[in-house]
Amino acid sequence: MYPVAYFSRLFGLEHKNPVLYVAQYKALVKQMPLMYLLFFALILTISHTSMNSAPVALTVIFPVLLLGVSILFFYWFLALPKGIRAVQNNRKVLNRLHVIIWCSGAFGATYSVWAVLLFQAGDAEVRGML
Repeated sequence: MYPVAYFSRLFGLEHKNPVLYVAQYKALVKQMPLMYLLFFALILTISHTSMNSAPVALTVIFPVLLLGVSILFFYWFLALPKGIRAVQNNRKVLNRLHVIIWCSGAFGATYSVWAVLLFQAGDAEVRGML
């Protein structure tokens, strides 16, 4: 068994049930804007709070890169072509869901590393927020 199939089943993504993963994709498309809005607000709030106590690389450069990659990923995720056949569309939806699983882990790890670095460099106010 290859790792993608194992992790897909671990996260509830069944390859043999296209109705289920298309429904999961549609539900996720509706929730994605709110999730990203909260993610952006959190990053901007933490960056602004730690502006005076942490280095510029952690308070300006890293959050801008993180937000930029997040915006690109968000628009890529929502841009599913509509003029293709159902079988191709199902395959594209499944591929998108696989990418979301892996990118969510990467975003979570990157955000965690950033938070730990800010925690080490920040003052009591920043540490309390993190």
